[in-house]
Amino acid sequence: MVLSEGFRKLLKSSRIFLAVFLACFGGFYTYVLIRGVPVCSQGCSLLENAEVCDAVELTLELGEKKARTNTRYTLWYQLGLKNKSCDLLTLDLYFLKGDWTGTTLEIKVWGPDGERVYPQVPLPYEKSIEVYVFDEKSNSEHSGVLVKTDSFGGRSAIFQVSPGDALLSTPSLFRPRELRPHDGPSIEQEFPGSANQGLRAGLRKQRDERIQKALESFKLREPMPGYRILEGFVFQHPGKYQIQAEFKDKAFVSRSASWDQNLVIPLDLIANKILIYHGRIPGAGFKEVDISDSSQILEFEVAP
Repeated sequence: MVLSEGFRKLLKSSRIFLAVFLACFGGFYTYVLIRGVPVCSQGCSLLENAEVCDAVELTLELGEKKARTNTRYTLWYQLGLKNKSCDLLTLDLYFLKGDWTGTTLEIKVWGPDGERVYPQVPLPYEKSIEVYVFDEKSNSEHSGVLVKTDSFGGRSAIFQVSPGDALLSTPSLFRPRELRPHDGPSIEQEFPGSANQGLRAGLRKQRDERIQKALESFKLREPMPGYRILEGFVFQHPGKYQIQAEFKDKAFVSRSASWDQNLVIPLDLIANKILIYHGRIPGAGFKEVDISDSSQILEFEVAP
């Protein structure tokens, strides 16, 4: 069979193209294997084996290991959370930005008799005096993290924590104020207009007097930079107490950013398949995992 001149040229071009393609692919294949995946010093991956990987470390520190009886403002404390895995963790860590109650964190306190002491939370229709606010501008790691509120009033703040990264809780600032009952109007809203100007001034003065009277009864300690105040726990009896923090959440786990993920399409997909085939990275790119950790149990003294 005699091949035409045009077909022979096409066949020759195809062979050259195939040879160049195989050479380029082989070179890229070798490059991917040589570059591989950087060694992770964290030691374990939830994507590889979630059952044996302690992914996070929760820490609790006390600024001062003593508190006073019969006041809702007691201990100065600091929370920390570190990612000990080789993975990128997406977690709800609202308790680092704001109040811990009703979040993925629980603070447990035991009294001198070994019995649990539970926080006293004001009812939503009660007036209350709040002395401190959270200094959300103190931690640059928290900037850009949005806080969401659900229909039941629960709050969440989704953080992405890279391998080895550690986050700290926001400290407290002294800023006393009176909280209105749930959905209650402010003085300006309840008595608007110039005709009520004198009435508003009188009500604001009464409010300031209530705040000052409450401050005198709270037995406040000096603020401690970097720490936040523990609110709600009222210790009625002197003695030695214990405290511990516990964290539980469903983490969205994915690979931390790597060089192969920054390649152009489809080279990123090809490199990913090569690394998976040779066991350099887990086959699952992401998954949801239950994670938890508890801080050490700390002891503190309560006195009048």
